[in-house]
Amino acid sequence: MSGSLWFRVDQDGRNHTLSCLRWLTPTLAVSFLLNCGLPEAAHAQPFSSGSTGVDGPLEYNLPGPIQDIVFDPSTFPTPLDQDGDGVYHFTTIHIPANVHLILSAEILGTTPVVWLAQGDVMIEGIIDLTGANGHGPSDPRLPAKGGAGGYDGGVGGTALEIPLAGSGPGGGSGGGIGSGSGAGAGHFQVGAAGGGTSFGGIAYGNTHCLPLVGGSGGGGGDGSVIPAGGGGGGGGGGAILIATSNDTAINGSILASGGPGGGSTAGGGGGSGGTIRLTANRVLGNGTVNAAGGSAPFGGVGSVGRIRIESFIDEFNGTVSPLPIRSSPGVVFPPSNYPILKATTIGGTGVPESPQDDPSSPDVILNAESPVTLNLEAMNIPVGTTVRVRVVSEESPQQIITSSGLAGSFLSSTAQATINLPLGLSRIYLYASWDLSKSGEESGFLKEFPDDPIERIETEAGEGAGETVTRYRLKSGRTVEVPGGE
Repeated sequence: MSGSLWFRVDQDGRNHTLSCLRWLTPTLAVSFLLNCGLPEAAHAQPFSSGSTGVDGPLEYNLPGPIQDIVFDPSTFPTPLDQDGDGVYHFTTIHIPANVHLILSAEILGTTPVVWLAQGDVMIEGIIDLTGANGHGPSDPRLPAKGGAGGYDGGVGGTALEIPLAGSGPGGGSGGGIGSGSGAGAGHFQVGAAGGGTSFGGIAYGNTHCLPLVGGSGGGGGDGSVIPAGGGGGGGGGGAILIATSNDTAINGSILASGGPGGGSTAGGGGGSGGTIRLTANRVLGNGTVNAAGGSAPFGGVGSVGRIRIESFIDEFNGTVSPLPIRSSPGVVFPPSNYPILKATTIGGTGVPESPQDDPSSPDVILNAESPVTLNLEAMNIPVGTTVRVRVVSEESPQQIITSSGLAGSFLSSTAQATINLPLGLSRIYLYASWDLSKSGEESGFLKEFPDDPIERIETEAGEGAGETVTRYRLKSGRTVEVPGGE
């Protein structure tokens, strides 16, 4: 496993000044990568959704023109999802062309929707997890609901009430006092700022769409000097995973866009787009998959969401926005006991648990003579494993340092490495790998692939968007990636 730590070193008298800019912690997610040299191995072991089929077929046979239908598991002859975990076990799924199926957080809450199927999935109509529009000044002052798995928008303010921020991990802030508009919600990226002192919601989630998270709500507009009051923020788009052991054909639409902000002068911010993940042995069709951010004519727009299409055979030629991640199928749910490796202190100063990835705003300032000690902490990595520490600097040659062996237990261990700090901006990468024989049955991931043994485990991070990734090298030639951690 690996992680990375940004730091800057300046000369300060006799001491060096260390600015810890980023410690990349893991974010649970899983995907398969096809080994280009062994394509037959992937097809020899087709993807299985894990559906038990207990919920039977999801089928709507309705005559006539397009009809709006609210998906409510409690209204089925045998109520579905009685445990409330959002997971459904269908045999097949068919949404015909005359069905507009609405999945709202008003009914389903903020729990993401997971549809598992044994057989074909056919989407000819519309699956709609779009967030609701923010309220206008003359509308009832109620939060705009998110799509199923998404979060509500913030209510606009009045002369007597302050505007509310949107809900969710990337909720946009309420408008600043004095007719400021609400900010857009974040997701794939930071939401757009609104008026006054409002600020856009933070970015969150990861490219693997695991865990599955919906869009956040836009912030409400300030109405303190507007007789009618400020507009409400749009609801966040929902979150859905549709996984089948066979084919998924999309000639209709799957929508998880953020809702637009309401109001005029002090309008609400847009909700952010949600998450759509499709996993099948083959994906085909010419339909539409959309997780756009909510508009905001008088506020900050919401961020787009995330779309991921996983299949061994990708024949989908429809319209997808934003651009999706395309890969071969991964496991449906994150495995247990994934490895974690992180820095805890450097030069005696603690590394933040949740640092900001912002080189202009250091997380740690350290005044210490070089060399300094880097303390490491690991979970679910065999004791005795050494960590390779790579220091990449702007002004100095790359350094490769090997830590002491991890000491403690498989579940919790520590190690140290000594680093000579160069001047200028640098980044630290951490890397560890070990053979399966060292972790044995202690790896909870083993039971995910009983017919395809793991031969080697590697973990590293710091590239791309900063995800920490564990790679399980399987006997068949496939690689299972698990960006994971706290």
